Amino acid sequence: EVPESVLPRPTADNVTDPVRAAIQFNYTASPFSFNIFRASTNEILFSTASHPLIFEPQYLRLKTSLPADANIYGLGEHTDTFRLDPANTTRTMWSRDAYGVPNATNLYGNHPIYFEHRATGTHGVFLLNANGMDIKIREDANATTLEYNIIGGIFDFYFLAGSETDPTELARQYAQVVGLPAEVPYWSFGLHQCRFGYQSEYLTSFLARG
Repeated sequence: EVPESVLPRPTADNVTDPVRAAIQFNYTASPFSFNIFRASTNEILFSTASHPLIFEPQYLRLKTSLPADANIYGLGEHTDTFRLDPANTTRTMWSRDAYGVPNATNLYGNHPIYFEHRATGTHGVFLLNANGMDIKIREDANATTLEYNIIGGIFDFYFLAGSETDPTELARQYAQVVGLPAEVPYWSFGLHQCRFGYQSEYLTSFLARG
């Protein structure tokens, strides 16, 4: 589990009545599965029904159904297209410092959150887990699915309701969970930090002077 000292958890809003929340949770005890749905429309946003959950010491798997031709964005820094291919995408959450990488390759940042945009609204799913993982999006004649394959930790999910009309609201909600970036120090303005190693040119670090 990611320690509180690394990522403090947001505090619950005691004023908000859970019954009136924008998204709701229900589950089936045996065999276990759960759904997340938008309260205003009863539209299912996340569902593990018919997808067995695996929870072992060194392997966790959880799978959800998606709409056909789903609009999925995010899942870390990578060289894939902005909108992830719903037919065949594997996103690896494992920091990788490399140059000249081909498409469909993981890079520096690991952010296991995806934004899903639908005609009915935009919502997000954030998995707070720092272990290495593959997230697979697959589409076949029967269904479209998103599957988490993780080598450890726990399932610590944050389901973000986003908005039915404003996609940018989801980004603000995510910032309330993980926090905003630190303010840039004044002395760093004009500092261009580059690196050596790219195939076509040599890059150096320099301080721009006005």
